[in-house]
Amino acid sequence: MRKFVGVISLISISLLGFSTISQAATKVITVKPMSAIATLPSNQSITGAVSQGKTIYVYGTIPTEAGADAFLSAIDESGVTRWLLPVHEGEFNIASSAAIDTLGNIYLFGASSNPTIIPPTQVTSSSVLNPDSVTVDVEVPQRNDISEIVVWKISPDGQLLSTLVNDMNVPVLVGSGAVSPTGIAVVGSVQTTTGKAGFFTSVSLDGVFSKVQYIGKSDTEINAIAKKTDGSYVIVGASSETIS
Repeated sequence: MRKFVGVISLISISLLGFSTISQAATKVITVKPMSAIATLPSNQSITGAVSQGKTIYVYGTIPTEAGADAFLSAIDESGVTRWLLPVHEGEFNIASSAAIDTLGNIYLFGASSNPTIIPPTQVTSSSVLNPDSVTVDVEVPQRNDISEIVVWKISPDGQLLSTLVNDMNVPVLVGSGAVSPTGIAVVGSVQTTTGKAGFFTSVSLDGVFSKVQYIGKSDTEINAIAKKTDGSYVIVGASSETIS
């Protein structure tokens, strides 16, 4: 499937004349046709994009020999990729959301698995009798669950400034994140013994995670978060449970 970045430009909004029936005036929105400004490599699994000024930051996942890396790339208004930065914490990394602070730094929110531990190979003595020439299957290491919440802080010129990690010790899916001058917040879902629960956690700017707050127990997921001007947060999700 061909992947691209496109732009839709809003030109004007005009009002038509009033009809004889009392009703709201019809609004006509005139837009330019969408045009592709860049074609992206086929190995990039795109999750989303944010923009700052004339730069579009695209994020997602790219495959590696060991698993997958999250990535962030900067594309200018002419469609030129200025830089692409793969980031990882473990073997398999997912980028779910991104936000930009007042200084233009990009915060990439995602999740990662711990590195796989390969058990030592047992050497069998050649003197052991094996008349049937039985071949013992080699133990294949299993990939660890994606259990770490990860926040990558990246500068506007593509430098990795810091990596913040919190291991939840259970499978986790990061839904979204928010950043402000006072801190960071992350929401998503975790696996429980009865299904899945939503979670909320805040992070100080120096990387200290707060105690995780869980929402629901068996059928709740949190997908998005936004910070209000009074310092509180609005979270968006879905649940079949009674949330109190």
